[in-house]
Amino acid sequence: MACRDGTHRGNRSFSWRSHSYVQEFVTPLPATSAPRVKEPAKTALAKLRTDEANCTRCPLYKFGTQVVPGEGRAHSRLMMVGEQPGDKEDLAGRPFVGPAGRLLDEALEQAGTAT
Repeated sequence: MACRDGTHRGNRSFSWRSHSYVQEFVTPLPATSAPRVKEPAKTALAKLRTDEANCTRCPLYKFGTQVVPGEGRAHSRLMMVGEQPGDKEDLAGRPFVGPAGRLLDEALEQAGTAT
């Protein structure tokens, strides 16, 4: 399958970062010389929430009223990841509370995994 610019997805030299629309939104993180220290999960998630709330690396921060970082246990066997918060999630500050969340709830119930 070829992309619009003619490159093939199966080509080993293909890189999403080479596309201008990706380069516009992806900013490399600055390199640090400090060694990584393993943090407790709750501390790491709290820091991640703070970092998300202050992030301006792409234009998405301009359109939402708040970030929707997610919720649940830090050490879960399953993680559900949404594409982006809808208007209901944005206003509530919680994931999967809008129409897509209701559809997800129905699918989980039909699969027998709802609690």
